[in-house]
This record gives sequence, structure tokens and C-alpha cells, in this order.
Amino acid sequence: MLQGRLNALSKKQNLSTLLVKKLSVDRTNKLVPFRAFAQFTRSNSPRDHSKRPQRDNSGINNQLTKAQSLQQLMAVHEQNRHSFNIVNTTTFFNRLGKLYSPKTELKELDDMAIHDLLAHTAKIIQRFNICGLSTIAHGLAKIQRTEDAGFFNAVVERVLAPNSLENTPSICISNLVWSAEKLGCRNRAFYTKIAKHMRDVLKNGEQIDEYSSLALSNISMSFAKANMSDKHCNVYDTIERMILKKDLISFEPQHISNILWAFSSARRLKSPIYSIIETFVETTTLEQYNPIHLASMVSSYAKQADDQPTKYIQFFNTLEKHLAQANLEPFTADILVHLLRGITKANQRETPGTLLLLNEIDRRGIMKFRNQNLVILAWSLAHAKMPYPANELYIKLEKIIVSRGLASFRPTELSALALNFHKAGATLESSPYFKLLLVHLQKSGVKKLDNEGLSNVLWTFLQNYNVELESLFTLVLDEVSSRDANNFTPSAIANFTIGFASSNKELPPNLKEHISSQMEMLVSKSKVSDLVQLLWGLTVLDQTSLVPKHVLPELWTKVSRSTLTDAEYFNLYRFGIEIDDVLVPEVVTEKSKWYIENEANDDLMKSLQNEVITTLGELSLNGSKNVQLDGGYTIGVLFLPSNEKPVAIQLNNMSVNSVLESRYLKKHGYDVAQLDPATWSASIDKKSTLKNHLPKYLQ
Repeated sequence: MLQGRLNALSKKQNLSTLLVKKLSVDRTNKLVPFRAFAQFTRSNSPRDHSKRPQRDNSGINNQLTKAQSLQQLMAVHEQNRHSFNIVNTTTFFNRLGKLYSPKTELKELDDMAIHDLLAHTAKIIQRFNICGLSTIAHGLAKIQRTEDAGFFNAVVERVLAPNSLENTPSICISNLVWSAEKLGCRNRAFYTKIAKHMRDVLKNGEQIDEYSSLALSNISMSFAKANMSDKHCNVYDTIERMILKKDLISFEPQHISNILWAFSSARRLKSPIYSIIETFVETTTLEQYNPIHLASMVSSYAKQADDQPTKYIQFFNTLEKHLAQANLEPFTADILVHLLRGITKANQRETPGTLLLLNEIDRRGIMKFRNQNLVILAWSLAHAKMPYPANELYIKLEKIIVSRGLASFRPTELSALALNFHKAGATLESSPYFKLLLVHLQKSGVKKLDNEGLSNVLWTFLQNYNVELESLFTLVLDEVSSRDANNFTPSAIANFTIGFASSNKELPPNLKEHISSQMEMLVSKSKVSDLVQLLWGLTVLDQTSLVPKHVLPELWTKVSRSTLTDAEYFNLYRFGIEIDDVLVPEVVTEKSKWYIENEANDDLMKSLQNEVITTLGELSLNGSKNVQLDGGYTIGVLFLPSNEKPVAIQLNNMSVNSVLESRYLKKHGYDVAQLDPATWSASIDKKSTLKNHLPKYLQ
């Protein structure tokens, strides 16, 4: 009897053990609990039913869905966190993203609880499908949480696994990519995998209809923002072909605007997308686009123009018709200045649309404009070729800037204002802003300026060259010498080189090393005008050896395909002579000789000759030569033979061009006498007959 009871008890215990094991296996397969199930085995200790996990995951999900505030959501999590399954976790982060707003106080979120939940999710990442992970990531991105306990790294690993994206709905792909960019993911392999998946979808003809305008908008924008638009993970050809298979009438206006922005930001400037959308808005209407989306579209077409007159004239004609009939009251100051900038950037100057926007801005007044909008307005006025101070907005603009004080502007804004006022024709003598900026920089220094700001400030004041500015030039150039030249743009490299040349300072080691090692890149990526400026600066500095011989064929090919000013051809010719290069294109040589031989007929030079003849008496100016430099600066370079070496008489017009010319002439053995335009007198002791004496490099 005793043995029978023992056998019965043994069978009962075995059954209990099997039941526990079965439950554990079943729940693991169903991906339900977070806690281990060992706690349900028999124990001699008393049971505490109050701590027993809740098993009603459907009820938990219902509570999460009904939560109407972050406090309610976090309370549901706190009460049930030990019982969360993967569905609850997904719902929690989905609701978290929807209930969160930028105004949410951090104390409303239990940071440690979220951290622990993310850490646990990362550990069991294989239990989630891609859509669930994209939903969690989407919620994280909405609450702007980048500290995720390794969660998104685990997501990336999951995505990179073979066949991970098969049959994944487009909305999940869209949310995943959007979240990745927002959370700071820059893993190229991740974006390459997404791009390949979309190519496969297009190739197989499956799921294309699933890719809505929202999905295509989010994906294209995310790739552009993450700077993942190169050939290795290019997704734009695929998106382009998907759009061609669709009717734009089904697209939301916001999504059309966003897709345009993405293509222009990714430098897909030759895409047919621009003409497709141009035709679409012409045959429909722009009324459906709110002012923000409209301004974004204008900005995108302006980027596509790439500093050239736009070829999408019809879009801007449609825009002007729309603006002429639209009620502009809902257009904020931000929208007005961004529309103005876009139109002028596309080289649509003095059009009815430009004048309409300027009149509206003037009517409203700019006193309450944010500083950033004042900068954009200055940029637009300058690019609309409205001369300073002919337009009254310049005067109003300067008064507001001066009254606010330069300390209220960011350093980048100060440098941008300086550059744009200079482009409009303002000078150190005529502009109150320039005078105030000079004092501000000399007092506060230039360390807070970024690289572009340093470049803009240097270039602006070089165009107003004055010996009184030498202390500022020293400040800027010393700062340039202390920075990493690898972070300078090609345009900044050119400006800094000219700055050192005009200040008669040697190139610092950081610039020398960068130019020497990166010259191939500079030749390839620089605008031709910047490239000519760089080479002219190196010529004046006697640093042409920094240009390796192997880049010269590409350099001259690029020059031959470009249209330059006569002065630029002349400077390039002198660079070619310095390096003794037989490959100098014939167009450079011919343009330079024509330049020297014909500019003497300039009316300003004739006036100068008459004045000089009056001042210097019997001196004859037959055969004198004038150099007309880009930007309207005129330098009278007259060569006087003497017993020892020739003397160049130079019109001192306070420009960097005259300074560089003087430096170059001195390097070639000339004494340079500055001719003061105020008195038209020159410091020449010996009176003798002036005749043409071309420098040896032009003979």
C-alpha cells in the first residue's frame, strides 16, 4: 500500500513537471512572456499571489491603446511590465510616439523603465518581425530618443540577415528607413540592403502599388538626409521608375514637395522628376499646396538650377500666376523670404513674382523679422542684382541690423550679411554695417566664425582692401593656420590662398600640405572661378610647385570647356608660364594677348592718361597698357624703363586685385609706384619718356 502511494505521488510529480515544461515551450513558441517560468514549479515556500504575473496580454494591450496621456501610458507599463509580450512592447512604443510632443516634460517619462524595456527587446530581437521592429523604432524616433540601449544596432543586424526583408510591407520599410535616419543610423550596409530590396520589388513587379506617395516620400527624404545617395546604395533610380508607373493625381501635395526636396538635395539634378512635376502642376493647380510646401518646391527647383538660369521656366510662370491671384496673408515672413530666395536663386530676377514678393515684404515691414530672415532677405536682394543702396530695403535692413547690435546675430549670420552686402556693391566707406562689423571683429576676434564664415569675412574685406585692415587679415589668417585644412571647402581654400598672397604672408603648413595632397580633388570639384583664383594665388606666392604635373591635363581640359573672363585667362596664362607648361591651351594664350593689347582703349584709361599727362608734364604715355580686372576694377599698369630696372605705375584703387598685381610685379623685379586716384600724382623722381615695356612673361 505504501509503495502504491509512492508510485502515485511520483506519477503526479512527473505530470506536474511535464506540464510546466509544456507551458514553457508553448509560451516560448508564442513569443509571449518576458519572465522565466521556473517560478511556477512547486516550492515549499508559501505562494504570494499578489506578485503573480498578469497573463491577460490582450487586456494589457487594450489598456495601452486607450491611454490618452503619457502618465496613463507609463502607469499601465509600471503595473504590467513583468507580463509584457512582444505585442504589448510594440503597442507601448507606438502609443509613446503618438502621445509624445516636444513640450513634454522629461519627468513624465520613466527613463530607466524605457531603457530596460529597450535592452530586453534587443536581447530577444529575433522574436520580433520587421514590422514590429519598425513600429518600435518609429516610436523612438518620434520621442527623439537616440540612447536606446543597443536596440537599433540589433535592428540593423537583423535587417542585414539573409532574406530578412522578404514580403515586408512598404509601410514597414518606410517607417524603418525614416526612423533609422532620425535615430542617427549611418550604416551604409543597412541603406544598401534597403535599396536592393526596393530594386527587387521593382524587378519582380510585386508590391509596387503598395508603395504609396507617403512611403516614397519618407524613403527618398531619409536617404538624402543620411547622405546615402551614392552609387553603392542609390535608391533614386528605383523611386524614379516607381513614380513613372504611377499617376501623380494620387499623390498628396506634401509628398510631391518632399520628393522634389529629396531629389534636389541628393543632387539628382538631371532626373525627369522635375519635368514630370512641372507638367503636373501646370495642368492642375498650385492651390492645393500650402505655403510651406510651395516654398519647398521653389527651393528644390532653385537647387536644380545649380546657380544657372533654370530651364524649368514653365514652373516659375505657373508660380507667378498663382502668387498674383493668391491671398498672401497666410504667408508668414519665413515663407515670403524663402520664396524670394528660391526665385532669385533660379536666376528669375526682376520678374513680376520677385517684385510682388518684395512689395509684400516692404508693405508688412521687416522690423519684426527674425535675424535669419534678415540674412535671407539680404541674400535675395544681392542675387536679384539690386544695387546697394538703390533699393530702400537695403537702408531699412541696415538700420535694423545696426539697432539690434551685432552681438545679437550668430557669427555665421554676420559673415553671410557681409558677403551679400558686398555682392550688392556696398563698401567699407558706404556701408554702416561694414564699419560696425570691422570694429566688432577686431574687438571680439574671429574664433567663433566657422570655416565658411572665415572665408566670407576674409573675401569681403579683401574686396575693400585697405592698410587699416591688415590687423583683421592677420587675425583671420592666424586662425586659418590653426585649423584642419581638410575641413575647408574648395572655395575657402581659394579664398585663404588669395588672403595669404595679398598679405604677403607665406602659406602655413596645413594649407600647403592640403593643397599638395588634394590638388587632384580640387581640380575635379572646384568651380573654375575658384580654381583660377587658387592658381593665381599660388603664382603670386611662388608656390606653383604644389601643383603636381599629373593634374595639368585635367586642369587644362576643364579650362578649355569653360567660359572665363579675360582677366582669368590672363592669370591662368601667367600660372602656365611659371610652371613652364607647354600644354597651356591656345585659347588661354590668345585671350591673354588680346587682353593686354586691347584694354588700353578703355575710356577710363584715356581719362587717367589725360590726368597723368597734366600732372607729370612732358611725360608721354604712348603705348601704355591697362589691365581691366574682373569685377570692374581698373589698374593702370604703366611701365617706365630705367637704368636699373623698370617701374610700374599702378592706379591705387584699394582692391585686392591691385595688391596681387603689385606683389606679382615686384616678384618679377619691378618697382611699383602707386598712383593716388585722389590727386593723380605719382612718386617718380626721374622724368623721362614713358613707353610700353611689356614684362618678360608677355614678350
